[in-house]
Amino acid sequence: MKLDTYEKKFTLLIIALTFIIGVTETVWGSLLINSYTWHILFYLGTLSFISHKITQKGFSKTPLDAQNYFMLSSSLKIVLSGIILFLYFYFIKNQMVTFLINFFILYFVFSFFEIKTLLLSLHPNSNGDTHRDEIK
Repeated sequence: MKLDTYEKKFTLLIIALTFIIGVTETVWGSLLINSYTWHILFYLGTLSFISHKITQKGFSKTPLDAQNYFMLSSSLKIVLSGIILFLYFYFIKNQMVTFLINFFILYFVFSFFEIKTLLLSLHPNSNGDTHRDEIK
C-alpha cells in the first residue's frame, strides 16, 4: 500500500508529537503533562485523519465542494471536542488546567497541520487567476 504525502507528513507529525510529549513528561512529569495527554493525542490524531478524509472526499467531487466538506469536518471537530472537554470537566476534574492547556496546544497543532495541507492541496487546483478579487 503506497502512502500519499499527507499520510507521510501526518505520520511524521505523530512521531514528533509523541517524542516531544514523551521527553516533556520524562523531564517535568505531571507539572506540564496531564495523564490524559496520550488519550488527547490519539483522539485528535484520529479526528484530524477523519477530517482530512472528509475534505478529500470533497476534492474528489469538485474542488469547489471541498470548502463545504472542510467546514463540515471542522464543525464536527469543534462539537466533538466541546463534548470531550465537557465530559472531562464534569466527571474527572483532575488537573483541569494542564488538561486544558495540553488539549488546546494539540488541537491547534493539528488544526494548523490540516489547514497547511489543505492550502498545499488547493494550490495545484487554482486556475492561475490569483487576483480574482481585484477590479479589472
